[in-house]
Amino acid sequence: MSRVHLAACVMLLNSLFACTSQPEFPPELVVKVDHNITFQELTANPDFYIGRTVQLGGQIVASEVNGRQVSMLVRELPIRTEPVYGPVDTGKFRGMLVIRYIGQIGPQDLQHGNMIVVIGSVEGSLSSNLTGTTPRRLTVAAECVHIWRT
Repeated sequence: MSRVHLAACVMLLNSLFACTSQPEFPPELVVKVDHNITFQELTANPDFYIGRTVQLGGQIVASEVNGRQVSMLVRELPIRTEPVYGPVDTGKFRGMLVIRYIGQIGPQDLQHGNMIVVIGSVEGSLSSNLTGTTPRRLTVAAECVHIWRT
């Protein structure tokens, strides 16, 4: 194979890998995720799963920033891996959760409708005032998030 063909193959492979859409969560965090827990199980008994690490996806419905703590009310959506990675809207309402993140997230990322995937630990069922009322909802303390602006 000539150097030109080899260079073209390398460039093609690099472009294919560069186009991969799966976010890079730290491997040491991904191995902690308990993939055996369903969203339905979490919402049925959130306090039973306190401290467990989960990965959930959804669509941001509301958000609030209080100092360095960001709280997001999220409509849960399943996460697909093909053809692209991320939450997918199936048109079915599956429930809501609150994601709490310590750090900074820009206002454009917190807009209603943006998609999110979180890896974090379950904090149980906590009260949240994100909608003007204070219902108790499944709450996850985010260790890592990936947000898609829509």
